[in-house]
Amino acid sequence: MQRNSTLLREITLQGLKWLDPVILHTARSCTNCGRCGGACLARLRDLSPARAFRLLQLGRLDEVLTSRFLWACIGCRRCTWSCPQGLDVSKAVVRLRRLAARHPQARFPEHLMRLIM
Repeated sequence: MQRNSTLLREITLQGLKWLDPVILHTARSCTNCGRCGGACLARLRDLSPARAFRLLQLGRLDEVLTSRFLWACIGCRRCTWSCPQGLDVSKAVVRLRRLAARHPQARFPEHLMRLIM
């Protein structure tokens, strides 16, 4: 059973090979145990770190990049500390945020926009 889920993960992530290596490694290695989501202070109803990486495993990058979750992350690194795989979840989320800033349908928060304008 484990072998089939690994194969499925490789197939669905194949189209995302151009992603940042940290994001790709985290998405490939994530077992979706949910510990990062449980530790997350920014977890929203629509997304958490665990759910974001599951969506990436399914090839649903647009859903992740247009989520409010990426902008709610405060960089506390609790997700990274709680990961039993030792993945740097926090770093991957920050890099996803960089991608999201360039996404045509990104939900860039107004209060952050006012700070940089």
